[in-house]
Amino acid sequence: MTNNKAYCWIVDFIEQGNWLSLLLLVASLPFSMLFIRIFWYIWFVTWVAEWLLKLKFLQKPQLTNWKILIPFIGFAIWCLWNWLSLIWSIDTNATWCALGREWHLICLIPVMLWGVNKYYSWQTILKVLVYSALTSVFVYLLVHYWVVNSARALDKFYPTIEHLNLLTMDNLLLETKHRLHYANILQMALVALFMLFNDRKHRFSTTQNIFLTLLATAWLLLGIFWCGSRIAWISLLAITAIFIVTKINKKWRIVVAISALAIGIFAGVLINTFRPRDGQFTLQERLYYNPQDTLAPSNEIRIAIWHTVFENKQDYPFYGLGDNCSQEYLTEKYAEKGWINHHIRRFSTHNQYLALWMELGPFAVVFFISIWLLLPCYFNGRAKQWSTSLATIFFIAMTTENIFSSQEGIMIASVLLLIIFLLSEDINVIPYSDSDCVERKII
Repeated sequence: MTNNKAYCWIVDFIEQGNWLSLLLLVASLPFSMLFIRIFWYIWFVTWVAEWLLKLKFLQKPQLTNWKILIPFIGFAIWCLWNWLSLIWSIDTNATWCALGREWHLICLIPVMLWGVNKYYSWQTILKVLVYSALTSVFVYLLVHYWVVNSARALDKFYPTIEHLNLLTMDNLLLETKHRLHYANILQMALVALFMLFNDRKHRFSTTQNIFLTLLATAWLLLGIFWCGSRIAWISLLAITAIFIVTKINKKWRIVVAISALAIGIFAGVLINTFRPRDGQFTLQERLYYNPQDTLAPSNEIRIAIWHTVFENKQDYPFYGLGDNCSQEYLTEKYAEKGWINHHIRRFSTHNQYLALWMELGPFAVVFFISIWLLLPCYFNGRAKQWSTSLATIFFIAMTTENIFSSQEGIMIASVLLLIIFLLSEDINVIPYSDSDCVERKII
């Protein structure tokens, strides 16, 4: 009996640790990539430990609705495609370096098959995401301008900016978070906020709570504006349009649509007028930034890169160059064209679909697009609402950035995809049948 109680205590301890690590993982999304890595590994290791401890009670996978596994199998096939590209890669070293980033998507499959523990609560997860996003906007606005302004003030006292003690803080909070990744997280936090607002158990019925929800919405929109990402506003307008069509009463649709369009146009004018991203140089970028350099607007840079991709399409007709080889290939083309700035900064395609075409061929592009377009079709209820918003945001964002060509982008996407499963009504608790271990299901 003593051993039995010890077993139950260990299982419960690991379950709570697994749940806590997931909350910390979600809370770390708007912050440094260092935190995301640490809590991801802790979460998955504790899940595996919990699974092994309960292995004697697991006769078969616990998933009841196998349909929701289809898109994740699609991502696994895409990952395998990346790994197989090592066979024909033009730069095997670059491909080898990239092979480890896709495993985060594959890790989701066993979690979906066998479920999670009794402590998981989708409401708590969404709340943590909202609170963390709201906090991050305050932290970034406060710390960023303090760090950058302090650095500018102290420039004349130091031969190089890297001697500043503030560099560590700037690295921790700014340099490891891509502006578009951050904008995507803030958009999903907005979705989480409205999902909580519309949930019957958490409906904000009082005037005060409605006011706080509007205040939180305005604060998150400020954070998105501060990112300076124009494509983020396009995706935000897209998910707003979907929300208007599917959720709002007909008599309010025109009012909300006009308001959303007005806010979008106003934000776009502000971004192009004041350009908040111009002041967002991190300390590392300031080491080589020369104010006298003339750099074309980002849209012109992207168009020039995309033209180069199509100009050399004969080099990657069917099977591509190999995973993670497009940037090196383009860097050589920039040198041939005499594009010094492009060559020095090693610009990527700034388009995930073009990067896939160059690296894996046109069939991989069609397959990858179909995964995202069909993603909402496999879910119902709140999981469908979340997956629709996520698919819309990422599908649009990938037209201007290589989100899935970096570990940061894949890890953030993996966490947001995991939340789809946790929102699903088909989620299961990993069972164990022991006389001294009482199983509780609270999801």
